Amino acid sequence: MDLSPNVGGDEQALLDLEFLASEPYTAFVFSSTEQALRIRRYLYERDLCEFSPPYGRLLRDQGRVVGLLAILDGAELTRCRLKATIALAKSGLLAEDPALGARLRLAGQTLLKLRPDDFYISRVAAADSERRRGLGSDLVRRAEHEARARGCPRVALEVSPVGTAAIRLYGREGYQEIDAREAHDPLTGRSLRYLHLAKTLS
Repeated sequence: MDLSPNVGGDEQALLDLEFLASEPYTAFVFSSTEQALRIRRYLYERDLCEFSPPYGRLLRDQGRVVGLLAILDGAELTRCRLKATIALAKSGLLAEDPALGARLRLAGQTLLKLRPDDFYISRVAAADSERRRGLGSDLVRRAEHEARARGCPRVALEVSPVGTAAIRLYGREGYQEIDAREAHDPLTGRSLRYLHLAKTLS
């Protein structure tokens, strides 16, 4: 199987897998699926997402998209999120929903604070039709391989407590919980909680 940042004609497959991987965040932040898709598309088309190539990579099996992995180091993540924040502020998209900016800030409080030399797994997703093939473990190990090649001493990620299969996967791969953060939006009554997991590389 081939893992590549070359999206080619599979842009929609990447966006669909990213949407699948980000469901808890999306449900907390956005007022509607349409709003979430519009903002993601806006950032993606400007290469401002942490899942845009080269950070976002598609896993293909004989040319067929079967998974997504988005990875970057702590310094890259900081730059990426800063650029995305500035672009959204200038776009006018946040003005359409005055509470959206507040929810984005609340969601940000649940995310990891990385060191510049940390390696961050931003997104891992396998297509629904490809479940139980071990693709999640394969993608995590590929992330760790790149982290070692780049001299990063630690791999870190967030996972929602509702993602029990993902939590089991990361546990099998040697990840341990280092923190947990939660945010609550009083206007909508929604909550977002993430477990922070990390693995020190030998």
